[in-house]
Amino acid sequence: MRTSMRVQQFLAPTLLTLAVMGLGTGCAAAKNAASGSCGASLTTRAQLLTTSVTNLESLNVSVSASVAHACYQIAKDLGSTSTDIVDSTTTGTDAMDSAQVKKNCDEASAKISAAFTAAGSGSVKVSVVAPKCEVDVSAQLDCQGKCNASVNCSAPDITAQCDPGHLSGTCSATCTGECTVDATVAASCTGTCDGTCNGDCTGTASSGTGQATTTNGQCNGSCSGTCQGSCTASAGATADCKGKCTGGCSVAVTAPSCDVALKAPSCDAAADCNASCSSSASMSATCTKPSVSVAVTGNASLKTTLEANLPVLVQVAAQFQAVATSVADIATQAGSLSTALAADITSCASVATDFAASATAAVKASANVSVSFQASASVSGTAAAGS
Repeated sequence: MRTSMRVQQFLAPTLLTLAVMGLGTGCAAAKNAASGSCGASLTTRAQLLTTSVTNLESLNVSVSASVAHACYQIAKDLGSTSTDIVDSTTTGTDAMDSAQVKKNCDEASAKISAAFTAAGSGSVKVSVVAPKCEVDVSAQLDCQGKCNASVNCSAPDITAQCDPGHLSGTCSATCTGECTVDATVAASCTGTCDGTCNGDCTGTASSGTGQATTTNGQCNGSCSGTCQGSCTASAGATADCKGKCTGGCSVAVTAPSCDVALKAPSCDAAADCNASCSSSASMSATCTKPSVSVAVTGNASLKTTLEANLPVLVQVAAQFQAVATSVADIATQAGSLSTALAADITSCASVATDFAASATAAVKASANVSVSFQASASVSGTAAAGS
């Protein structure tokens, strides 16, 4: 939140300057802007950054609504009578106000904690198979192509731009890193299983210490059998990977993807534009479906509501890992571009005027999205810590 507030303080006077100067430039400025004297670089950057802001606003709408609803439902299912919480499905608005999202999720956390206390220590077991997220690499590469076309820069392929530890794909030989499969699929695993182990699990289970040897046992240790979730190879190798191999394959992976934004190509003339591409791609990150299973005696409502609503919050919290930096970066980039347009306001009046609304929206959406992410992570943490 501090990052967003600093951006807002910096951006407000810049936008005011743009508005005042834009109104006073008259026909000469309009003529210059129409003739393209603002420059292709600034114009392209404004267009691409506006797309990033649109993606950020869309993310704000979907995340705030889904988080607010999940938290509201958990609170109500666990007996909340608070009149301060509101169901996002009944408001009739696009995005949920960030203050309301926080109220809903604070109430959900309080009701979960109360239910765990009433059930007694160790009587509730919450097993979570966390999702894995990927950014929209193809969108980023397409965006970079538009940035670099005017400066004759060719970007490397995805394998060169992705940090090796985050590069994944289908491995036709031996996976020497982490193999992740869909939470509903069990794959052979000899190594560390972060998920449900069907076989012998030695180490620490999410429900306590010792061994998790049952079919539904959540294994955070060494698994010999099949694993639903992710399996990190032991002794440097695992032969069976019916999913995505991340961190090392003995041959080149096919259908490569990256779970973080790609490193921008080394093209100084298009550096700012490429940064916008990275942020925009992160906004389109997609995640696998998480799995939540709850074992509790005497409180059917707790089991039902957590299994139904906690996956939404777990997924949003995971998505935060892929987009957290970009959420703040888009607002920062908007402020930087506004400054650049103001410095050349005579020829860029039209572009500046069109971009002003996007710059304002970037600051607001950035702050709101951050609150939703933090709220979802807080409730997820409460559920995990209390089990």
